[in-house]
Amino acid sequence: MKILLTTLCLLATPFAHAQSADWSGFFKSWEQGCRLDRAPFKAFEESLVELIRQKVAPQADVRPSIKLPAAYHVQAASKPTFHRVTIDDYTIDQIRLALKGTYYGLPVVHYSHTFHLETAGQVNYRLLLDTPLAQAQRVLAGKYQSRRFANPVLEGKTEILQAELLPVNINGKQQTILECVMTDG
Repeated sequence: MKILLTTLCLLATPFAHAQSADWSGFFKSWEQGCRLDRAPFKAFEESLVELIRQKVAPQADVRPSIKLPAAYHVQAASKPTFHRVTIDDYTIDQIRLALKGTYYGLPVVHYSHTFHLETAGQVNYRLLLDTPLAQAQRVLAGKYQSRRFANPVLEGKTEILQAELLPVNINGKQQTILECVMTDG
């Protein structure tokens, strides 16, 4: 009997670790005007920016250097992907990290950090959800608040930061981007 219980426990252990993460708590700060400076998101974001600076080789396993709470670490890919696109003389760089799990019950595809060097370093933070926009709007209705602040880079001009849902069609599949967006105030 003891051997049977031990065997069952050992067999069940991988399933406990393979359980999908609920990323809702990790991205909770986005609900309060995209507060990107809150832990643990800030540490995660800084670790991705450091990978960009290091120009990490695509085959490198960088999981140990990506700062995520233990519950999320196994749900993130071990290797981010790097993308560079030039559109109308603007270079857009992006780092993407594939994720497993859900965000308020909606399937998550990846997190991305996009920056535009030619536009004063404009940065976009995005979470790609594997669901059509209408379903994301129903599930996430009323969750996101905007936040006003004086931007010292723009001589104190007031700006608004907020999360917004955007439709996207990837390879014929309707999905939704949750993006932190800076707008004029």
